[in-house]
Amino acid sequence: MWSQSGMKDEVSKYSMSVSMYRGGARGFARPRSAPPDLPSLLLDARICFLGMPIVLAVTELLVAQFMWLDYDNPSKPIYLYINSPGTQNEKMETVGSETEAYAIADTIAAKELDANTDYYIELLSKGIGKPKEEIAKDIQRPKYFQAQEAIACGLADKIIDSRDAAFEKRNYDEMLTQSRAM
Repeated sequence: MWSQSGMKDEVSKYSMSVSMYRGGARGFARPRSAPPDLPSLLLDARICFLGMPIVLAVTELLVAQFMWLDYDNPSKPIYLYINSPGTQNEKMETVGSETEAYAIADTIAAKELDANTDYYIELLSKGIGKPKEEIAKDIQRPKYFQAQEAIACGLADKIIDSRDAAFEKRNYDEMLTQSRAM
């Protein structure tokens, strides 16, 4: 081991960690080549990372990465990770705000709501036998039904009265004893 004074035989007070080299503490061999840089590893994993303000040079780099990854394998997905403050104008003021990003989530939720509404209309149409257009018109505004009206419309099958068997008080202990006896 080399000491700070440069003499070979002295024990060094300041030595480099052996585990820094290939093989850990088993040998003092240096790595054969430099380790790959992080951007190369990310690109190999088809990950594009945007971690700085959006300026022309950054967007050109991202577009170049997208084009390369698409050329390399157009069928594999490309992942874009964003940790950016956005962009700035000539006066170095931030352009945009947090609330503009929330609008994207609102748009997605609205599309999901439309898809769910269409599915709901389709299920009602199959269940009650009315055309989808009529059901869509009926659900535009809240509509309340009396019990008989719901049956006439096809939304309910029967009316259960509180005196029916469905509301009888049951002795579950006795029923359990009877089922065990069988």
